Amino acid sequence: MTRPSTFVRFACCRNTLVKASILASVFAVAILFSVISVCGQQRILAITGATVIDPVTGKGTDQTTILISGGKIVKVGKDRSIKPPRNAVVYKADGKFVIPGLWDMHVHAFNNFSPSRSGTDNKDSYFPLFLANGVTGIRDMASDSEDRKLAGKWRSEMNSGGPGPRVEVGSNIIDGDPPFLPGPVAIKDPNEARAAVRRMKADGAQYIKIYWMLSPATFDAIADEAKKVGIPIVGHVPFSMSAFAASNRGLKSIEHLTGTLETCSSKEDELRAKEWTPEVDKEMKATFDMQKCRRLFSTFKRNGTFSVPTAVLHRGMLLYDDYGFRTRPALEYISATEVAEWEASPQLVRGPDLADRQRDFELLLRVVGAMHEEGAPLLAGTDNNNPFVVPGFDLHDELEIFVRAGLTPTEALRTATWNPAVFFGKTKEFGTVAAGKAADLVILTADPRLDIRNTRKIDAVVSNAVLFDRKELDKMLAKAKSSPRK
Repeated sequence: MTRPSTFVRFACCRNTLVKASILASVFAVAILFSVISVCGQQRILAITGATVIDPVTGKGTDQTTILISGGKIVKVGKDRSIKPPRNAVVYKADGKFVIPGLWDMHVHAFNNFSPSRSGTDNKDSYFPLFLANGVTGIRDMASDSEDRKLAGKWRSEMNSGGPGPRVEVGSNIIDGDPPFLPGPVAIKDPNEARAAVRRMKADGAQYIKIYWMLSPATFDAIADEAKKVGIPIVGHVPFSMSAFAASNRGLKSIEHLTGTLETCSSKEDELRAKEWTPEVDKEMKATFDMQKCRRLFSTFKRNGTFSVPTAVLHRGMLLYDDYGFRTRPALEYISATEVAEWEASPQLVRGPDLADRQRDFELLLRVVGAMHEEGAPLLAGTDNNNPFVVPGFDLHDELEIFVRAGLTPTEALRTATWNPAVFFGKTKEFGTVAAGKAADLVILTADPRLDIRNTRKIDAVVSNAVLFDRKELDKMLAKAKSSPRK
């Protein structure tokens, strides 16, 4: 099969991306909002009276004080056992709930689908929307050398005390020759594949992203070389292999469920040999084999292969005319021009077959639920900067969809907190609220373990020890709403 199914194809079929210049000045703007920033002076922040939620165990510890200094959590304990220093800024969180900062694990921070967001349009709206929604970390999924340098500058800003979000960056997209779309680095043979991995690693890539058109030989060369230089490979399951093979041969995270439906078909080999047509797509779904799928997900669990469903993107493309897109409050932060560009997207699926599209989305939910039941690790990601995805807001939608698929609220929360830390191998740095970890926190007015929608009830956000209370978050949102790009 030389084209992806309708289930996933819109996740990759973007137009030639328009480079966005997201300037570091956003940090200067954000710092102005801080209630604890003092030039040239380290300050201590004490959050008191909170219930701290552990997304790994689901347990909550009430009447807790969190001491923060130098960008790190320095102490966590019962209020009665910790007395904030005299010079500390105290934030009273009695009756509130503290969770680790959230991660969006599939973002295009440097690229845009929409021409209207070119140039400097993102600088005052993009990152503030993340922070205002408690997203303190993002994983970028298409970075070139210039992007990696800019991300390095952002890290320097954070090291100097500025807020996030933290940005993890990977390689340029690596694809076969010819590539599926214009833009990726096109690889002809295994030698070129190995050289590309070494070059990207030397240039600061933290992982290698692959695409649809790689041959098994080039895939294996990339996987082997990436292992040698100590970075994972992530991306799309190539058309040339099954998801079983991709997992067994070293793909660390699979984006958009690529290759999943094909592999879960009882006629996988037969369908893979055909050119994609709507009829082939229907046959693939008609021959969906849940038992085979569960064997695949057990393989993912054994190999530690993460899946990033980007369900909000699928929802937007499949059910644009069904789920009330036009009435979403989050659209206040998207220009009418950009919404029109989204609605003109060639990847938008619409027409009289709404019932079929609803069944397709229900199949996605079944797949995500089965993944979870088999212990295959999930990551929350949105594919932000694609149509119908609003920065920050849609990560909460993704978590709600996970709950709809069968995860508990705590399990869904884990996909945006602890699981990202596991993926990056940084469980000592973030993922839970503990001493020694990054001071990235979200303070909520309601318990997310009872209802995942409570992750939206944000009272304050701490990003790299910079605290934004509700008033400052509202200022961020107001500034984004009045951005020049609107």
